[in-house]
Amino acid sequence: MKNAKTILCLLMLAALLLSGCAAIENLPKLPQITAAPTAEPAASTPAAPEEEKPETAQITFSPAASAGEEEDGNGFFVHLERNTREAYDPAENKEKILNFSWDSVRVLSDRHAEAAERITETLAEMEDAWYTGGSVEDGYDYGYNGMLEIAEDNYGFAVEYGGIMELEAERTVFVEHADSDYCAFLINTYYYTGGAHGNYSTEAVCFDSRTGERLGLDELSSDPEALRARLLEQMLKLAEEDRDGYYSEQLSLTDPENYAAAFAALLREGSWYPGHDAFYVFSTLYELGPYAAGIAEFAIPYESLEGILDERWIPRHTEEEAGLRIVPMAEVPEGSVEIADLLVLGDGGEAFLLICEGELTDLQIQTCSIGYEDRFYPDRNLYYCGRLKNAAIQLALLMQGDLPDSMIRYRDRNGEHELLICMSGEDGSYFLTENS
Repeated sequence: MKNAKTILCLLMLAALLLSGCAAIENLPKLPQITAAPTAEPAASTPAAPEEEKPETAQITFSPAASAGEEEDGNGFFVHLERNTREAYDPAENKEKILNFSWDSVRVLSDRHAEAAERITETLAEMEDAWYTGGSVEDGYDYGYNGMLEIAEDNYGFAVEYGGIMELEAERTVFVEHADSDYCAFLINTYYYTGGAHGNYSTEAVCFDSRTGERLGLDELSSDPEALRARLLEQMLKLAEEDRDGYYSEQLSLTDPENYAAAFAALLREGSWYPGHDAFYVFSTLYELGPYAAGIAEFAIPYESLEGILDERWIPRHTEEEAGLRIVPMAEVPEGSVEIADLLVLGDGGEAFLLICEGELTDLQIQTCSIGYEDRFYPDRNLYYCGRLKNAAIQLALLMQGDLPDSMIRYRDRNGEHELLICMSGEDGSYFLTENS
């Protein structure tokens, strides 16, 4: 039975959108999608978007209006596929004792195909090491067989003494940035092997997009020592300025006299990345503060690294505005808009174009669910595009259900936008509306 909050949300959405959305299937390999036969014009969609849907005839982009111009940092696309293995009790094979899940990553680029392939291979090697347990360090990476052994032992204990049956291991990948300069990924791992709570960790992995090689901190500057010194100086400054605020708990296990040594130790592989708005350095769990404080994070303004951090490693943001809309592929004249990439959001779905008018960066497509104050929040990452300009992503789209469960996020000159993919309750057409 749905609770009162969900019912209220359904009523609000029905009034606003007359729509529902479908569960998104796992992302398979890239398909060859063909346009559906031309159909009779559909009835107009609800007026949820602020602007009226433009007529198909207004699409005037040409293949030359490419989304892959190297000087603009375009042409990198990242597909993420969710994988899951489950294990059941050894006695009757009925009680689930282990949920083991992870993301596989595929990076694509027309202009830097070899580099993209190398990045994909490196991430696949890291994924395989996590799955097999080949990267075991400090007892955190068990691999599937290791977790299965722990889960079977835990099952025997739980049967005899009571307790939680199901253990969990999860590895998720988030794309922080990907264009023709560099690619940055955050790899989050979580383990629950019993007890009051699980343990988690984050690893940042950065690549040179032109070579596909993994980047080290010293490769980000012509003066590596000056970069390290400036980063340390800025971390100490942040901690001092907000001693009684954010860092009061994050650093509570560290003596202020030892801040310099403790912060310098963070300038290692896997603990930094160039983010959207700042250069980030972070700790591991328990390293500087208690479990409840989580991972300590330092956001260092790019302005403070001017002249030291090479400009190539500072993300470029578009100065243009951008708009997105979904159009059935059969309604778009052939050759009138460049198709930059293909994406499946529902196996066996119809062919649509997600058309960008203008220029955007950091396009993300994620699953989402309703949460606090009836707002939708992102859950799992499905897709990332570094930059798109007057071009389209071809979608195989199939949705069903009551609530939106897919979200599109992107940036343009006006900041970050969040859109929900919705389906009209009147004629089954698809449209985008802003997250409330």
